[in-house]
Amino acid sequence: MLARLCALAGLLALAVLPSAHASSMVSRVQYHTASGLLEPGCARSFHYSVPATVSADGSRTIGAFSLNVTVDRFVGKYGGPAVPVISNQIPAGEPGYTEFDFCYNSAYLPLFDKNADGSQSASVRHALLLRCQDLKDPKDPYAVGPSYMAIAVEALPAGSQQFVPVKRSDVVFKPTLPYENFGVEDPRVVYDAESGEYMLFYSAVADNGGLISRLSLATTSDPRNISAWTKHGPIIKDKNDTNPDPLADYSWSKSGALLRAPAGQKSLLIFGDSNHEHGVQTAAPSADFLSYTYNATVFLPMRDKPYFESALVESGPPPLPLATNSSSKSSQPPAYFFLYNSARGGYPSAKPGWDLQYNVGFALLDGRDPDTVLLRSDQPILSPELGWEQGTAPFLGLTPNVVFVEGARLANGEGETASSSSSTARRADGSSTDRIVAWYGAADSTVGAMIVTVEYTPSGAEEAEQQHHHRKSPNIELE
Repeated sequence: MLARLCALAGLLALAVLPSAHASSMVSRVQYHTASGLLEPGCARSFHYSVPATVSADGSRTIGAFSLNVTVDRFVGKYGGPAVPVISNQIPAGEPGYTEFDFCYNSAYLPLFDKNADGSQSASVRHALLLRCQDLKDPKDPYAVGPSYMAIAVEALPAGSQQFVPVKRSDVVFKPTLPYENFGVEDPRVVYDAESGEYMLFYSAVADNGGLISRLSLATTSDPRNISAWTKHGPIIKDKNDTNPDPLADYSWSKSGALLRAPAGQKSLLIFGDSNHEHGVQTAAPSADFLSYTYNATVFLPMRDKPYFESALVESGPPPLPLATNSSSKSSQPPAYFFLYNSARGGYPSAKPGWDLQYNVGFALLDGRDPDTVLLRSDQPILSPELGWEQGTAPFLGLTPNVVFVEGARLANGEGETASSSSSTARRADGSSTDRIVAWYGAADSTVGAMIVTVEYTPSGAEEAEQQHHHRKSPNIELE
């Protein structure tokens, strides 16, 4: 069950927010509560009206549109306040229990069984690849050992958010090489249906007299087999590597989210945690996706107050395509929805020296050229508001005041009926409604889940569709 709207249609707060382009973009937020005011953990909607803009390469105009984004936390089978879906504090043997002290920062990956003839089954099981850690000293709540990765499989039916208990035997990826001797962290996974290959982008952390993180890549066709992974090493070069990329001079890198587009469309790696640049960056992949050419331009820069990312911007899960028109001959989406992470200071906690608060925002990327950011959220769509997200007693709190998203999947069609007025699809007028399930680490201790509903409506869509069939100007984007 998902966090219900705390009240039926009625009182909704409408707050006009500061915008990245305040003179031209209108945004507001609605809190779905009986009072119409913000209550911790309640559902909320964000509404944007975006004017026409020019693509990053300056070659075309992209039409105006409106976007509604609704965020609703998972509340568990008993209803009530939102709860973690994976936690060491869930009773042993119950769905979502884990034998590890901490499980968090999870990547989504689909799993497929084999048919009797050895071919891959068409049915999919949803699963998460989790970062797992244990305390080194029970007397020190912040001293943890190396990070491993374990698989958590969702129980049927799809979308139940009930995960089979996570055991230590479920570890499928662990540090084995010198450049990751301190741990393997922060997974993002891309699955290529055509080849059956899984690509794991992860932080390989080494302790060589000081901690250093290198964004690295591993691949496999069988993610449940710990021996089947091929490690390709760090993909972000630094000055100590042989023949480094001239744009790269990084002794620290992490957080890689790959937009792996179909052949003929533009793919993009979004990476970084603002350690070297004041924001996240992008890189263009090679044909085999094993090497990358870096873009010197900051993709999503940090922003000072009144925004929510003055201390850090960091990549989230791989961008997801909004629904394409089923009657269109092109599979190119109108846009990609990209969740990202951020931090700001000024939030003291029980952890000595820690005063950051991590939040989740989003950016909407152009479907034809994802280097073009069509819209970026004015305020976080998810913040640590509940006790288990803030890490306050009696909940686990390895890193207080953190929500951090690394896994997401499209869930269009799940939980819908044929008569549903908001059925997820791209309609003839170009508008679409997409349903996204996303998982986030809470206080670096547990895993939470949320549903993000994205409603995209091009301005004057019907007129634009007619014009598309009667004019051939290459400078106007009409789809």
